[in-house]
Amino acid sequence: MEQWTQWTYKQGYEEFRAAARAFIALGLPHYGSVSIYGFNAPEWHLATYATIFCGAKVAGIYPTDTLEHVAYKNSHSDATIAVVEDLSKVKRMKEAVAGGKLPLMK
Repeated sequence: MEQWTQWTYKQGYEEFRAAARAFIALGLPHYGSVSIYGFNAPEWHLATYATIFCGAKVAGIYPTDTLEHVAYKNSHSDATIAVVEDLSKVKRMKEAVAGGKLPLMK
């Protein structure tokens, strides 16, 4: 049986801020973009709020997106950071952005 994780508002806020500090340390510029690639999960929301806390925007990439969509969304948003759900999506992300199409991606 799957276990649910629960956070208080304070715990969530602290995690959002910690992730935001990590994004800034990675070089996320104000008004920059973070690409979030994965299924709907608490981590999706954590990355979204952390991005907002940085003054940046989210480029959502869905598990059903084709490689062309993944490449377009990353390129069009000028994403500098990618938050990716699992190793299979890391592989797809690498395929989609191969060839140096995203010089800002870290």
